[in-house]
Amino acid sequence: MSKPQRETCSSGPVCGPEGLEPAPSERAPKSKAVVASQAVIPAADLKPLYDFTLDCRACQAKLAAAQADLTDERAKTAVLTRERDEAVRVAKGGSVLRRVARNAKWLAIGAAAGAIAAKSHR
Repeated sequence: MSKPQRETCSSGPVCGPEGLEPAPSERAPKSKAVVASQAVIPAADLKPLYDFTLDCRACQAKLAAAQADLTDERAKTAVLTRERDEAVRVAKGGSVLRRVARNAKWLAIGAAAGAIAAKSHR
């Protein structure tokens, strides 16, 4: 069974002092293999690491909120862009095909009226 991967902060190290313990005392004898595989962090350094962890988690929460806001704003912008394009199309008189058809109809009506007027004038 593998351990789940933990998220990292944007500044690099893994957030939080989880699993970190203060430096062992001189009285507790340990084998060399155990001592070599463990990191020794002095107790005085745990407070700044813990503060960093809290700051990191706060920044992650702010980042998540900002990304959610950005997604919402992009959706709103897309909707407004579609509405604007639709309004411009309607203001021009419809789609290009519809305008061509309308103009062709009036061209045909004008040509017919001109032909009738030319015949009646002779």
